[in-house]
Amino acid sequence: MIRLGKRVSVFLIIILVFSNFAVYGQENTYDFGSAGITPDSALYNLELLIEGAQLAITIDPVTQTELLSDHLDERHAEMDAMLQQENYDALQTASQETQDTLENLHDTIETLPPTEENLEIIHETEEQMLIQEDHIEDINTELQTKVQSGALTEGLVQEIGITNV
Repeated sequence: MIRLGKRVSVFLIIILVFSNFAVYGQENTYDFGSAGITPDSALYNLELLIEGAQLAITIDPVTQTELLSDHLDERHAEMDAMLQQENYDALQTASQETQDTLENLHDTIETLPPTEENLEIIHETEEQMLIQEDHIEDINTELQTKVQSGALTEGLVQEIGITNV
């Protein structure tokens, strides 16, 4: 039983190391990119667990900010995918994860010491957060359009609960 735990630990460490290389090898262009594993997948909770583990072992708040920014982009891509597929239960999950990530990102940038470099990172991150919040408004508008056309009920839209932080 203990050997299985060690194997799982080694596997997770390998995933974390390689996923860090993949994350930092890409430039952030505010393109929400690919949704990757979406909330309607059985692997979604594993993805969130791995992302949480990445954050837990990351001590530097600047690196945490970069990770959370990447996670935020992915959460929004997931929202887009679920909206496009009209999977409103999964959209609700993606919406909640997006809001949680926005809050974590906001809390993390508040911990950055006010150096010149960090002020630039804070400014860029706040711009990204504004773009993301505009994106949430666009999704809300699309949902309201579906309500007006009769494709969705107002109650379901409220249940999905997409709001800006």
